[in-house]
Amino acid sequence: MKKLVALLITPFLLTTSGYSIISTSSQNIYKPIFPEIKVACLYERVTDWINFNRSIDDVISILNETKTDFIFRGWWRWSPCPDDANMTLPPDFPSNYVENCVRRGYTYKHLENAIKRIKEKMPSVIFCGAVPSQIITRLTWNPITKEFFGTNETWAMALNPQKWGINMTKEEFQYEFAKWHLWVDPNSTLEDYDYRKVNAYFPDITNEDFQELLLSWAYKQIDCGVDAIWIDMLFAQANMLYKITGDIYHPAVKESYEAACKIVDEIHGYGESKGKYIYVGTWSACAIYPYEKPSLDFITASPSSTEVYEMKMNETKWDERISIVREKFGDIPFFAFIDWASTTHTPLGVFSQYLSKEEQREFLKIADIFFAKKGINFIYPVHGGWMGNDAEILSYGISRTYDSLAPEFETYETIVKLTQNKAEGKPFICIKRPENYIYVFDREIAPSSIPTIIGKITIKVDAFDLEGIEKVEFYTDGNLKYNDSIAPYEWTWDEFSFGEHEIKVTAYDDKENVASDEINVFILNF
Repeated sequence: MKKLVALLITPFLLTTSGYSIISTSSQNIYKPIFPEIKVACLYERVTDWINFNRSIDDVISILNETKTDFIFRGWWRWSPCPDDANMTLPPDFPSNYVENCVRRGYTYKHLENAIKRIKEKMPSVIFCGAVPSQIITRLTWNPITKEFFGTNETWAMALNPQKWGINMTKEEFQYEFAKWHLWVDPNSTLEDYDYRKVNAYFPDITNEDFQELLLSWAYKQIDCGVDAIWIDMLFAQANMLYKITGDIYHPAVKESYEAACKIVDEIHGYGESKGKYIYVGTWSACAIYPYEKPSLDFITASPSSTEVYEMKMNETKWDERISIVREKFGDIPFFAFIDWASTTHTPLGVFSQYLSKEEQREFLKIADIFFAKKGINFIYPVHGGWMGNDAEILSYGISRTYDSLAPEFETYETIVKLTQNKAEGKPFICIKRPENYIYVFDREIAPSSIPTIIGKITIKVDAFDLEGIEKVEFYTDGNLKYNDSIAPYEWTWDEFSFGEHEIKVTAYDDKENVASDEINVFILNF
């Protein structure tokens, strides 16, 4: 039996205001169009301050400094989350479970209080919570009804491909998915798998009991005050069953797809029952299906690990993906963020563990301008995301959660500059060349810790603005050397130079908004 590996099309956003009518399989809903978002920042979770010596006031200060309009994944429910410090759990749970959750700021009371404080200071910000559709822990509960579920009950909600006559047992499927997520020892065998001993399963989204449980996680966040819900891997079941069967019209695929669409509608309905429209988003993988589109409000995608490592976006791949999304969803808001999972081989794992501080800052600039050109809103990685169980470079030396302010990464200043420029409508600009290589007479020779140049060098710049770029100026050590008004923007620096120098470029748009980028290089040119 083929192993379940990365079967998902790793998924893709924009904006406006007003109202429109969407048609679902069951109803017509008047919905507000997604608000105009200039700056989206990932901050998972806003109450995650134990390892970071950071209060909610500190978080608000960060969100204000970065001009954040959209707090993406401000709350992430992965493991069972207590209501508050006084919640009593069955004896099956560790005796200190609630205490540990409270210590980590992981209770719904923490979420409710945090949103209240954030909204007091930032009333127009969109706070997006998040829930996973790819996990049901062996022991869990419904935070709305307070019903607890034990091993046999949660195992009954786990996906069994044989439900549709597919030639793969429940144990085979669950073992392969668990191995992919490191829920079991990667060196174990199927014969070692025992559902009574693992911590979690991949649930069946067509199972009504799991649907109710998944929705309860979203409903509880709505009760706490979130404005949006992002659902991780919502269409993963349809994707995986499609890969296994090879038939996009297979009943297993169609029913899984329709169940995922139902989840979106139910969340909209619950929000309306509370007098509030809740925006719902997920990955772009759902765009490939030849069925009625889900009533999503926004879509997300991620650069691949290879793109992060090479610091170069695959334009052909993104153009194809964008075309599929636009054909299915029209002008739906489209966001991109650096995704993660259990290992350092994921995009965030590569970003944090394999790129230097300087390369991380450079990649943020590259991604920002690339996605802006494609009509996608790049979500800046301010705080949050698992760098990998095997991560060795840790935030503040203690946490595998990425943090842009940590001395190990120091990307926050770059993020602030990019977000403030975007909020103020300034052009996007990035020095594309020279990179961290040795250049000999304008030829790239070998990697280097900083751009090292012997002889002349052609400086290349990527600049973009919706209003158009009027000109790009080239400076060395603060002295204006050249300006270029026609893309591609470049200038060959060929004059006597020795030692470390600063290259700076400045872009002007047609409204005289200005933005700059700069790098330090070592050059030897006689």
